Amino acid sequence: MKTTIGAFALVIALLLMPGIDTAFAQSARDLNTRGYRLYLKGEFPGALDYFRRAAAADPDYSLGRYNLACTLGVLRKQGPEAVCRYDAYKSEILDHLDAALRLDPGTREKMQLDPDLDSIRDTVRYLRLLGYSPADRQDVTAILIAVSWFGPASGAFGPAATVDFREDGTLMLTLLDATGDEVKHTGFEGTYTVSSNRITIILGRPIDGVNRFEGAMLPGGSVDVPGLPGPFNDDPHECEA
Repeated sequence: MKTTIGAFALVIALLLMPGIDTAFAQSARDLNTRGYRLYLKGEFPGALDYFRRAAAADPDYSLGRYNLACTLGVLRKQGPEAVCRYDAYKSEILDHLDAALRLDPGTREKMQLDPDLDSIRDTVRYLRLLGYSPADRQDVTAILIAVSWFGPASGAFGPAATVDFREDGTLMLTLLDATGDEVKHTGFEGTYTVSSNRITIILGRPIDGVNRFEGAMLPGGSVDVPGLPGPFNDDPHECEA
């Protein structure tokens, strides 16, 4: 028993030595370098594996987390099958991008210009990283326009509704109907106005006899409009059965 305790104490002592942390970080840097070489060759699945290993070796290694986010972004561009195969979800990309930015604030300028991250710019979380806030009344309109909004999931058929708020004050609401033999998408053109965090929607033709709806952007970043399938958020409900 004394030998076991002594060995355990030795391990703890070694882990506390300054050089040990450096060794772990160097391991992460090496894995990141190998991943980046594959990335430059266009071998993105292999690069993804190395970047994930680098993040696991040192979660506080900003460049590794950033490269992981970017590679997931590249794979996401390959389509829905790649999204599901490599877990290239917007939320996953944003998790690593958020971590990279917290570890190195200088990442903010780079991420705004990086085409690998184009697929997550239409999310509330990305806008938060740029400094926008759903709780700031002056930011509400900008967030409405920039974000792709999805209603609740409808199983394998995707979101029950989507809404596109346009810069000119018009919108397109699309509702999904999966109750019959065919899946149908019906579009409703309309307009919207914003006052503080309050949103008024007027549709060109009514839904169940109603064409005026009052809602709001909630502090968490979702849009709740009673009478419409919601709340709306930036989650496209991918890879759901």
